Amino acid sequence: KLQPHDICRKGIARSFQNIRLFGKMDVLGNVLTGRHLKIPPAARGWQWLFPWFRKNMAIQEKRSHECLAQMSIDQLAYREADTLSYGDQRRVELARALATEPRMLLLDEPTAGMNATETKELGDLIISLREKGMTILVIEHDMNLINQVCDRVVVLNFGSLIAEDTPEAIRCDTKVIQAYLGMENNSGATPRKDS
Repeated sequence: KLQPHDICRKGIARSFQNIRLFGKMDVLGNVLTGRHLKIPPAARGWQWLFPWFRKNMAIQEKRSHECLAQMSIDQLAYREADTLSYGDQRRVELARALATEPRMLLLDEPTAGMNATETKELGDLIISLREKGMTILVIEHDMNLINQVCDRVVVLNFGSLIAEDTPEAIRCDTKVIQAYLGMENNSGATPRKDS
């Protein structure tokens, strides 16, 4: 029942399955929105009056550039978000989530629109974040990414839990194979392809 900014204050950030950027704002501005809670509230509308606020904003911009560099898109900082490719927009959204400095990151289909090389690079980033102590929950259909980054996998079919185990065990699980590869189950019915 918490408001989004309160959830963010608790150290939880997320990306969305459908990209939700401010299209007419530049990339840096989009990422700076993730730094909003790091800006002193009393000064948000009066930055030109406070030298200390300008110093704080310089820090926030520097951190935002670091997040863009982490996603390999710092060169796009001053482009309008809606002029970017789908994959680059996805990276901006991830950079914005990282800009909140979360302890837990929720990623909803983060590789949508990315090719195999970009997916591998994102996997490497997820692993590096995990190694720094961040908890990451990934909802994803790309099993290459899942196998690369996950310690545990939970598989749902029509909202019901059908398996929970390591990626290696999940690959061999008959319920998962039946549900997601379309093999006939014991009843003789073939599961729907949109599972």
